[in-house]
Amino acid sequence: MGRDNVPAISLAIVRNGYIAYLKAYGHAQLPTVMDHVNATPRPRIATVSTRFAIGSVSKEFTAAAILALADRGKLSLNDTVSKYLPDLTDAKHITIRELLSHTSGYRDYFLQEYIPARMQRPTSVDAILKTWAERPLDFPPGEEWQYSGTNYVIAGRIVEKVTGEPYEKFLADEVLGPVGITDETFADHPSQSERNAVGYYRFALGPPRPAPRTGRNWLFAMADLEMTAKDVALWDISVMNQSLLSAASYRDMSSEIKTIDGRSTGYGLGFFVRDVAGLDGERHLMLHHPGEISGFRSHNFVLPDLKAAVVILTNAEYSDATSELAGKLQSLVGIKPVEPPGSDTAISSKAPAGIPVENAIETRAHRLILDLTQGRVNRDDLAPDAKETFTHQAVSDIRRSLAPLGDLQQVRLDSVQLRGGTKHYALTLIYRRRQLQIAEYDLADGKIEQFLIDGKE
Repeated sequence: MGRDNVPAISLAIVRNGYIAYLKAYGHAQLPTVMDHVNATPRPRIATVSTRFAIGSVSKEFTAAAILALADRGKLSLNDTVSKYLPDLTDAKHITIRELLSHTSGYRDYFLQEYIPARMQRPTSVDAILKTWAERPLDFPPGEEWQYSGTNYVIAGRIVEKVTGEPYEKFLADEVLGPVGITDETFADHPSQSERNAVGYYRFALGPPRPAPRTGRNWLFAMADLEMTAKDVALWDISVMNQSLLSAASYRDMSSEIKTIDGRSTGYGLGFFVRDVAGLDGERHLMLHHPGEISGFRSHNFVLPDLKAAVVILTNAEYSDATSELAGKLQSLVGIKPVEPPGSDTAISSKAPAGIPVENAIETRAHRLILDLTQGRVNRDDLAPDAKETFTHQAVSDIRRSLAPLGDLQQVRLDSVQLRGGTKHYALTLIYRRRQLQIAEYDLADGKIEQFLIDGKE
């Protein structure tokens, strides 16, 4: 926490089907200087009752809501989307199973690793579906795997269509409550906000800044839950005990989906699925999901046959503490440490070496970094969302934090990924004594939609 400047971490460890360790560290809210009164409010200490936004870990619960309805005969995973939402693209050929497994082809509406200014304003679920689920698919259903929050917005709307209830009410009454979770809150309807941690982000290696919150409905059914580590652990215990759903539904949830041509996706229904080596010499199923949203990172790991789980919640979106801690803690629950893939993983390839686009991307990134080190940015390179992100505060924090690193020796393009109509470039900044990472997303016109400088080595 000291090395990465992480305000708070909350941990839960389950062994033998029971919560064996539960503790929170650090500050749910850092002291913030209020210039207009020249005062510093008291920080809030994180406790085990502090709630954190769990981001895409929420998808586990949306998948469970769909499976609960399937168990009751209210719908089938093989139902086509057209049965409930006939106006969506290719709805007659896309199944609910393909929604939950990210093999539908619907483009992700939330690619950015920050909250664009437009997404800090309210929207409606219908507007998201109209804009993102009535456009051409990125690929034919079942032929590829591509992580997409749009799938889960559609799934949440289907829950409402089938039940006649708001998604949040059905989830609370039929999924969360039955497994002992009664203390959750939703991003659009926060309760007892003084118990919720403040999320933080930063620009390059600058100080933590309170992250903006998304506007109403932007996180609907795909990243909208705020929970304690204990509550996530209670959910994990229900998964390992199979206490909420039928055995068939748990098999569906934990079975890896393959593409039509038989390629592995590494994903089931609401969970990444992995076979891992146990300390007992056996192989074990690991279900897991990372989350990252507006100043928070989380990761939930469940080992059903070992009756074990690890939950890690942080309020530092810029730190990879969740993955690093996971590697250190997994031996405590009986498995050899593994490096989990991130939620943005897609079927992709490494960038070919020496092609002109590689040189162009490296050259532009090098120029952008040199400019930022001098406290300026060429906005002609940026798409509208990115322009609004590079505020005076952002540019100042980047300049102040990069200047001490000295001369930039090299910018190296490591990989290229095509996703959702954008090109994702992973680059490394090489200084004499340190390397930093850049996550750059470019639109089809070449404008930069995201240019995040990451302090992780």
